[in-house]
Amino acid sequence: MNRYYEDFELWCRECVTITDKLTGRPIPFTLNAPQRRVLAVLEQQRQAHRPLRLILLKARQWGGSTLVQVYMAWMQLVRRTGWN
Repeated sequence: MNRYYEDFELWCRECVTITDKLTGRPIPFTLNAPQRRVLAVLEQQRQAHRPLRLILLKARQWGGSTLVQVYMAWMQLVRRTGWN
């Protein structure tokens, strides 16, 4: 569990599955390039102890909303247990 505390991408690959658009089968959630850019912004704000604020345009086309949902789940399940 300690490995996942600082490595969000590892946690995504090993613990999170999403449904593939074409086959309908569950696949590991691996981040694409736009998602990595958004993750960098979120991590920069988190590490600076600032509120996480971000406006995403066209988030559904490249998985932005999925990334934010998974990131918040990581915060609640791994980083801060019992936090709502």
